[in-house]
Amino acid sequence: MYREEQVRQGIALLDAKLPGWHETFDPSTLDIGRMDSCVLAQASGSHNYVVGLLLVGLTAREALDYGFAAGYGVELLLAGHSTWVYESAELTRTWIILEREVRFAKISSDLLSLPTQPPARELVLV
Repeated sequence: MYREEQVRQGIALLDAKLPGWHETFDPSTLDIGRMDSCVLAQASGSHNYVVGLLLVGLTAREALDYGFAAGYGVELLLAGHSTWVYESAELTRTWIILEREVRFAKISSDLLSLPTQPPARELVLV
């Protein structure tokens, strides 16, 4: 998957800094290329990329290392618009797949930790 390792690091960072971020994450509206519907905008609950950056303690440049952005500054200009659009789409796809994978793994783990037998009842003699 495109930039899978960075996205996994981003998921781990969000889990540490913004517990419960999965609840505000909406894969149907996710778009890494938009500052109001990217992962950080959604995870922060503010629909604002910059607020998300501040909450997780990253600079815009550092956001690349966690899969939160497709490009930055001069690199973005040199890559050209079509490359940035492609990379944003691929990164968005990776986030959707991996977030779903992590969420389902947690649900499965929670289900497996449930008791397999009903609790024993106390016998009360009257």
